[in-house]
Amino acid sequence: MDGAANCKKILDELSGGGVRDYNFIEGMGCVGGCVGGPRTIIDVDKATQIVNEVAEDSIIMTPFDNLNVMKILRQLGINKIEEIMENPEVVKLLTRE
Repeated sequence: MDGAANCKKILDELSGGGVRDYNFIEGMGCVGGCVGGPRTIIDVDKATQIVNEVAEDSIIMTPFDNLNVMKILRQLGINKIEEIMENPEVVKLLTRE
């Protein structure tokens, strides 16, 4: 979701006991996210396109390509992506009760 009004709406629903079938919620105060922020000087769609192009050209494509993420996972005893859901402690960290 994006835009402060949309963020407030979902938070009001959640605090009122509404829909709770979420594992993760990310709200962006600016419509379009950071590229739509108050100091944006180009069209939000164009800015989004440019950001996506830069991301596609990046050598770090996923969190698993990030050495810092892999270091943290190794500290949890995970050496391969496939091991994530095989580790009961990690499953507990990633599972909502």
